[in-house]
Amino acid sequence: MALYISGTDFNSNGTAPLHGLSKVFGCTGIALAMYATARPEKKKIVASLLIPATLTAILVGITEPLEFTFLFIAPALFAVHAVLAATLAATSYSFGVVGNFGGGLIDNYIPQNWLPLFKYHSGTYITQILIGLTFTAIYFFVFRFLILKFNYATPGREEDDGETKLFTKADYKAKKGEGKNEDKKAEAEEDSQAAQLLAALGEERISRMSQTVPPDCGYPLRMR
Repeated sequence: MALYISGTDFNSNGTAPLHGLSKVFGCTGIALAMYATARPEKKKIVASLLIPATLTAILVGITEPLEFTFLFIAPALFAVHAVLAATLAATSYSFGVVGNFGGGLIDNYIPQNWLPLFKYHSGTYITQILIGLTFTAIYFFVFRFLILKFNYATPGREEDDGETKLFTKADYKAKKGEGKNEDKKAEAEEDSQAAQLLAALGEERISRMSQTVPPDCGYPLRMR
Protein backbone atom coordinates (compact mmCIF):
# COMPACT_ATOMS: atom_id res chain seq x y z
CA MET A 1 0.00 0.00 0.00
CA ALA A 2 1.52 3.30 -1.10
CA LEU A 3 1.30 6.37 1.10
CA TYR A 4 1.54 9.72 -0.65
CA ILE A 5 2.41 12.80 1.36
CA SER A 6 2.73 16.27 -0.07
CA GLY A 7 6.11 17.95 0.03
CA THR A 8 4.51 20.80 1.96
CA ASP A 9 3.94 18.37 4.83
CA PHE A 10 7.66 18.40 5.64
CA ASN A 11 9.90 20.89 7.41
CA SER A 12 12.79 22.55 5.62
CA ASN A 13 15.24 20.00 7.05
CA GLY A 14 13.30 17.08 5.58
CA THR A 15 11.63 15.96 8.81
CA ALA A 16 7.87 15.75 9.18
CA PRO A 17 6.24 18.19 11.63
CA LEU A 18 5.35 17.30 15.21
CA HIS A 19 3.79 20.59 16.29
CA GLY A 20 0.34 19.04 16.06
CA LEU A 21 1.10 17.04 19.20
CA SER A 22 0.39 20.09 21.32
CA LYS A 23 -2.92 20.57 19.53
CA VAL A 24 -4.13 17.11 20.47
CA PHE A 25 -2.53 16.52 23.85
CA GLY A 26 -1.62 20.01 25.06
CA CYS A 27 -4.95 21.70 24.39
CA THR A 28 -6.71 18.88 26.21
CA GLY A 29 -4.70 19.57 29.36
CA ILE A 30 -5.28 23.31 29.03
CA ALA A 31 -9.04 22.87 28.69
CA LEU A 32 -9.15 20.58 31.74
CA ALA A 33 -7.20 23.17 33.75
CA MET A 34 -9.62 25.93 32.75
CA TYR A 35 -12.59 23.80 33.72
CA ALA A 36 -11.04 22.77 37.05
CA THR A 37 -10.31 26.38 38.03
CA ALA A 38 -13.67 27.83 36.96
CA ARG A 39 -16.16 28.88 39.62
CA PRO A 40 -18.61 26.11 40.55
CA GLU A 41 -21.61 28.09 39.35
CA LYS A 42 -19.99 28.66 35.95
CA LYS A 43 -18.62 25.19 35.27
CA LYS A 44 -21.53 24.20 33.02
CA ILE A 45 -21.10 27.29 30.88
CA VAL A 46 -17.35 26.78 30.70
CA ALA A 47 -17.81 23.12 29.74
CA SER A 48 -20.18 24.11 26.93
CA LEU A 49 -17.48 26.43 25.58
CA LEU A 50 -14.46 24.20 26.10
CA ILE A 51 -15.83 20.90 24.79
CA PRO A 52 -16.42 22.03 21.17
CA ALA A 53 -13.24 24.15 21.16
CA THR A 54 -11.14 21.25 22.44
CA LEU A 55 -12.69 18.75 20.04
CA THR A 56 -11.95 21.14 17.16
CA ALA A 57 -8.31 21.32 18.22
CA ILE A 58 -8.04 17.55 18.62
CA LEU A 59 -9.84 16.56 15.44
CA VAL A 60 -8.67 19.16 12.93
CA GLY A 61 -5.90 21.07 14.71
CA ILE A 62 -7.65 24.46 14.87
CA THR A 63 -6.70 25.98 18.22
CA GLU A 64 -7.70 29.64 17.78
CA PRO A 65 -10.36 29.97 20.52
CA LEU A 66 -8.09 28.52 23.20
CA GLU A 67 -4.80 30.14 22.19
CA PHE A 68 -6.19 33.62 21.56
CA THR A 69 -7.89 33.44 24.95
CA PHE A 70 -4.36 33.30 26.45
CA LEU A 71 -3.21 36.24 24.35
CA PHE A 72 -6.24 38.28 25.36
CA ILE A 73 -6.26 37.46 29.09
CA ALA A 74 -2.70 36.44 30.00
CA PRO A 75 0.05 36.43 27.35
CA ALA A 76 2.33 34.71 29.88
CA LEU A 77 0.20 31.57 29.58
CA PHE A 78 0.77 31.54 25.83
CA ALA A 79 4.52 31.74 26.44
CA VAL A 80 4.29 28.74 28.77
CA HIS A 81 2.23 26.92 26.14
CA ALA A 82 4.94 27.58 23.53
CA VAL A 83 7.67 26.18 25.79
CA LEU A 84 5.65 23.07 26.68
CA ALA A 85 4.70 22.48 23.04
CA ALA A 86 8.34 22.65 21.95
CA THR A 87 9.34 20.32 24.80
CA LEU A 88 6.63 17.84 23.81
CA ALA A 89 7.77 17.79 20.19
CA ALA A 90 11.46 17.46 21.14
CA THR A 91 10.77 14.69 23.65
CA SER A 92 8.67 12.75 21.15
CA TYR A 93 11.33 13.07 18.48
CA SER A 94 14.05 11.90 20.86
CA PHE A 95 12.00 8.73 21.47
CA GLY A 96 11.78 8.04 17.75
CA VAL A 97 8.35 9.49 17.02
CA VAL A 98 8.29 10.68 13.40
CA GLY A 99 5.54 11.30 10.88
CA ASN A 100 3.25 14.01 9.66
CA PHE A 101 1.68 15.22 12.91
CA GLY A 102 1.08 18.86 12.07
CA GLY A 103 -2.70 18.85 12.38
CA GLY A 104 -5.43 16.91 14.12
CA LEU A 105 -6.66 13.33 14.31
CA ILE A 106 -8.85 13.25 11.21
CA ASP A 107 -6.59 15.19 8.85
CA ASN A 108 -3.10 13.94 9.84
CA TYR A 109 -2.89 11.38 12.63
CA ILE A 110 -5.33 8.72 11.48
CA PRO A 111 -5.33 8.87 7.65
CA GLN A 112 -1.62 9.56 7.14
CA ASN A 113 -0.01 7.74 10.05
CA TRP A 114 -1.96 5.49 12.39
CA LEU A 115 -4.30 3.80 9.93
CA PRO A 116 -1.86 2.85 7.15
CA LEU A 117 1.29 2.42 9.25
CA PHE A 118 0.22 1.13 12.67
CA LYS A 119 0.87 -2.45 11.62
CA TYR A 120 4.53 -1.66 11.03
CA HIS A 121 5.15 1.06 13.62
CA SER A 122 2.82 0.18 16.48
CA GLY A 123 5.56 0.64 19.06
CA THR A 124 6.28 4.15 17.83
CA TYR A 125 2.66 5.22 17.97
CA ILE A 126 2.06 3.67 21.38
CA THR A 127 5.12 5.58 22.62
CA GLN A 128 3.70 8.73 21.05
CA ILE A 129 0.36 8.32 22.84
CA LEU A 130 2.01 7.62 26.20
CA ILE A 131 4.26 10.68 25.91
CA GLY A 132 1.29 12.76 24.76
CA LEU A 133 -0.89 11.73 27.70
CA THR A 134 2.00 12.44 30.08
CA PHE A 135 2.22 15.96 28.70
CA THR A 136 -1.56 16.32 28.97
CA ALA A 137 -1.11 15.83 32.71
CA ILE A 138 1.87 18.23 32.76
CA TYR A 139 -0.14 20.87 30.91
CA PHE A 140 -3.04 20.43 33.33
CA PHE A 141 -1.02 20.84 36.52
CA VAL A 142 1.16 23.69 35.18
CA PHE A 143 -1.79 25.71 33.88
CA ARG A 144 -3.91 25.00 36.93
CA PHE A 145 -1.08 26.20 39.20
CA LEU A 146 -0.45 29.38 37.17
CA ILE A 147 -4.13 30.29 36.86
CA LEU A 148 -4.66 29.98 40.61
CA LYS A 149 -1.29 31.48 41.58
CA PHE A 150 -1.71 34.66 39.51
CA ASN A 151 -5.51 34.70 39.59
CA TYR A 152 -5.85 34.89 35.82
CA ALA A 153 -9.39 35.63 34.68
CA THR A 154 -9.72 32.60 32.43
CA PRO A 155 -13.26 31.62 31.36
CA GLY A 156 -15.37 31.06 34.45
CA ARG A 157 -13.13 33.20 36.68
CA GLU A 158 -14.06 36.67 35.41
CA GLU A 159 -15.85 39.31 37.47
CA ASP A 160 -19.48 38.66 38.37
CA ASP A 161 -20.70 41.00 35.65
CA GLY A 162 -18.15 39.75 33.11
CA GLU A 163 -19.09 37.62 30.14
CA THR A 164 -17.92 34.01 30.15
CA LYS A 165 -16.47 33.41 26.70
CA LEU A 166 -13.49 32.27 24.67
CA PHE A 167 -11.73 34.96 22.69
CA THR A 168 -10.92 34.94 19.01
CA LYS A 169 -8.27 36.50 16.80
CA ALA A 170 -10.68 39.34 16.06
CA ASP A 171 -11.07 40.07 19.78
CA TYR A 172 -7.29 40.14 20.24
CA LYS A 173 -6.81 42.49 17.27
CA ALA A 174 -9.58 44.72 18.58
CA LYS A 175 -7.85 44.90 21.96
CA LYS A 176 -4.57 45.90 20.34
CA GLY A 177 -6.43 48.48 18.28
CA GLU A 178 -7.88 50.02 21.43
CA GLY A 179 -4.35 50.58 22.73
CA LYS A 180 -3.32 52.32 19.51
CA ASN A 181 -6.46 54.43 19.59
CA GLU A 182 -5.66 55.54 23.15
CA ASP A 183 -2.17 56.63 22.05
CA LYS A 184 -3.63 58.58 19.14
CA LYS A 185 -6.19 60.17 21.44
CA ALA A 186 -3.48 61.28 23.88
CA GLU A 187 -1.44 62.72 21.01
CA ALA A 188 -4.48 64.59 19.71
CA GLU A 189 -5.11 66.04 23.17
CA GLU A 190 -1.51 67.29 23.37
CA ASP A 191 -1.85 68.95 19.96
CA SER A 192 -5.11 70.53 21.07
CA GLN A 193 -3.50 71.93 24.23
CA ALA A 194 -0.61 73.33 22.19
CA ALA A 195 -3.07 74.99 19.81
CA GLN A 196 -4.94 76.54 22.73
CA LEU A 197 -1.65 77.90 24.12
CA LEU A 198 -0.76 79.44 20.79
CA ALA A 199 -4.17 81.02 20.53
CA ALA A 200 -3.91 82.44 24.07
CA LEU A 201 -0.45 83.94 23.61
CA GLY A 202 -0.88 85.09 20.06
CA GLU A 203 1.42 84.49 17.14
CA GLU A 204 2.93 87.99 17.27
CA ARG A 205 3.90 87.69 20.95
CA ILE A 206 5.47 84.27 20.43
CA SER A 207 7.43 85.65 17.46
CA ARG A 208 8.83 88.45 19.68
CA MET A 209 9.71 85.91 22.39
CA SER A 210 11.62 83.78 19.90
CA GLN A 211 13.65 86.79 18.82
CA THR A 212 14.84 87.38 22.40
CA VAL A 213 16.28 83.88 22.69
CA PRO A 214 20.09 83.84 22.26
CA PRO A 215 21.20 82.31 18.95
CA ASP A 216 23.34 79.71 20.72
CA CYS A 217 20.39 78.43 22.77
CA GLY A 218 19.67 74.79 22.10
CA TYR A 219 15.88 75.11 22.33
CA PRO A 220 14.66 78.27 20.60
CA LEU A 221 10.96 78.95 20.73
CA ARG A 222 9.58 78.79 17.23
CA MET A 223 6.28 78.77 15.50
CA ARG A 224 5.54 75.36 13.96
